[in-house]
Amino acid sequence: MRKAALKIQKGFTIIELVLVVGIIGVISTFGFVAIDQFTSSKDFESTTNNFVNMIYEAKSNTLSQVKLGGNCAATNLIGYKISVNTAVNPISYTMSIVCGTDSETPSSWTTTAIKTDYLTTDASLDMVPTSSFMFETPNALVSEEYTMNLSFGSLNKTIVVATAGAILQ
Repeated sequence: MRKAALKIQKGFTIIELVLVVGIIGVISTFGFVAIDQFTSSKDFESTTNNFVNMIYEAKSNTLSQVKLGGNCAATNLIGYKISVNTAVNPISYTMSIVCGTDSETPSSWTTTAIKTDYLTTDASLDMVPTSSFMFETPNALVSEEYTMNLSFGSLNKTIVVATAGAILQ
């Protein structure tokens, strides 16, 4: 009589290895996409917060009538202005101090840039009605309501500066 030899298998077959590598690849792809979306979301949130903080800073400086950078030494503080330049990528925004006398016309006021910052690259900003507004002394009022719509891919944020100086997000 002949005895049948039993084979003991050690290791994995090539099919099992290919299957495991494929599953790991699919899971990794979803992980990388999620990390990329999370990073983009945090970048947009950070850049939006910086923009809003500059608006708050301009309002605060106007209310406290701080004359930054030695500007307005011989004249009155008229207010602080926020200007947006959408012609560049990334979009820049600037806080400026506006000085002059109450009897002067706005065209003769002196405007000096104090601080400039940038939105995330490829972000867009639509600002209505114009690309700049100013908080005027003594109450940090603005001449009309301004609406700013920031977007980056599927992420959006709307900021409103009301005539009473309220900043809504």
